[in-house]
Amino acid sequence: MTEAKSIKPKEPNQAKESNRSNVGAAVATGTSDALERYRQEAMRSMLGLNVQRATFDVHIADRAELVTLSIRGGTLHAFASDGESDGPFVRRALKLLAGGELLSATSEVEIQAAAASEVKSSGARDESDTMADALDDLITAVVRLGTRAAHGSPSVDEGFSRLLRCVGPVPVGLARWIGQLQAALVRQNTEHIARLLDGASRLVVDMRAGERSTEGRRRVLSWLGGPRLGGPGLGERPAVDGDVEILTERTLVEVGRELVSGTQRAEIERRYLVDAESSEVFCEEVVRGQPGSLGPCPRQLQVGLAEVRYGVRPRRIRVLQYSVSAMVQQSSWERIASGATRDFASLGEDFREALKAFPGLSEPFCLVAPTECERDRGLLPRDEANCALPIAREAGSGYYESLVDFAADSDPTWLAGRLTSVQGTLTLLPFSAARVERPHTLFHRVR
Repeated sequence: MTEAKSIKPKEPNQAKESNRSNVGAAVATGTSDALERYRQEAMRSMLGLNVQRATFDVHIADRAELVTLSIRGGTLHAFASDGESDGPFVRRALKLLAGGELLSATSEVEIQAAAASEVKSSGARDESDTMADALDDLITAVVRLGTRAAHGSPSVDEGFSRLLRCVGPVPVGLARWIGQLQAALVRQNTEHIARLLDGASRLVVDMRAGERSTEGRRRVLSWLGGPRLGGPGLGERPAVDGDVEILTERTLVEVGRELVSGTQRAEIERRYLVDAESSEVFCEEVVRGQPGSLGPCPRQLQVGLAEVRYGVRPRRIRVLQYSVSAMVQQSSWERIASGATRDFASLGEDFREALKAFPGLSEPFCLVAPTECERDRGLLPRDEANCALPIAREAGSGYYESLVDFAADSDPTWLAGRLTSVQGTLTLLPFSAARVERPHTLFHRVR
């Protein structure tokens, strides 16, 4: 809201500007009273429905924020995921729950923004079709040329350029797919290329569908939601409540992070966070240079509010309210160790299911607790059934050697890393390891 200023005498042709200033001052005077009235009405509605907490996905123009209303100590607390407690998103949610008309404090600019949002929605179909056509043409170009000839081909390069022109700021999911496909074409990895093209083909079908299935919605959200490269804010937001889970009061521990390629090298940063209670691994994905949650690796986060998108695994998390500590409590380490996977055969099943559901984006992450580690030819973890999980040896990286040195004196209690397939064999790309040295846990970050 523009601050009211003293008004000097104006010429007749400046009368309109003077009137606008007076109207703005009048609106500002009633803002707090109107907001409080709607807050009280909203709380009465929640109490009448026996609801203590409600969350709304509020859209204004090209922005969307989550608004949470909760009753604590006889008071209604309201806050949005943009950090505001009395901004336009909160006011919209209060108005909806209170069952009233638009707040008297709503400005003409905000009303116009809402109208602009409706106009944008009507044009979204055309934009979606244009992007689907560009992606389909790129898939066709790669298939026609084949694995050997596609890399560096003018038609494939033009396909990438056309796709990027269609989307403006590139969603991080799409950027990661582009980075993976370009790398697979360089390596001439036919299996990986086929998987990436399969995933993209499914996305094309989903984007062209009039009515999307739940799986289709979540696939589009995984590819086109989240942060955008070169642009602020979030991309496509979910239209259905079931596409996002709201987390509150959780303890998360970061066990690894990495930089991966998007449209450029090392463009996307991922932080892998383990829920100390459920043992589920979440992935916080941010564009390098843009803000994410703070702190080093490892770290412990006490999360007050976070949103998690259903779709590709590990599920993507956006941490909204949290406190952070560089000291991870021993009790958290113990819970993480107890939740690590001990059946390596089940990892293969999970890996296949992940690739089947999201073949173009899945890069599963896991924590495993080996029963023992063979050292005849390096380091080979095995489970109770003597099933082995080989560890990837990335030439020239030093990651494998670092892990072998850490495990020289005693076997690690658990290992964390990303699962991949190397010549048809399930393999672990190591990120970290830990072993117990009573009364503490010694954490080793590999990369």
